[in-house]
Amino acid sequence: MRQLTAIVLACLPFAGCVERTVSITSDPPGARVWMNDREVGTTPCIVGINDYGTYDVRIVKEGYAADWNGRSVDMPLWDAPGPDLVGEILPVDLRSRSEWHVTLVPLSKDEAALIERARAAKVEATKPPFTK
Repeated sequence: MRQLTAIVLACLPFAGCVERTVSITSDPPGARVWMNDREVGTTPCIVGINDYGTYDVRIVKEGYAADWNGRSVDMPLWDAPGPDLVGEILPVDLRSRSEWHVTLVPLSKDEAALIERARAAKVEATKPPFTK
């Protein structure tokens, strides 16, 4: 046990860095991005994260329908509990980078089309949930 402790303490001054990021792009670029109700930038952007899992993501640009849904960041094997200890003390830089791309849909200026989309959305929203 003392040898393991000595090895860990000897490696600490040379410990590497673990970087976790999400790269967010959109078509068209220049959309504002919120993650979990916090504005994080304008596309294209790179956002640092601390946790893996699902984020509530909203991407908005004037003249386009907002994209608002959950997006996930998966944990790499080397960052799972257990192996992460080794990753944190090794003198190497480890990077986890997820990429999200969103294609925004232009809003129509045609009022009749807008009303028709609203009616279709209302019908879809009032359908009963799927049952067997």
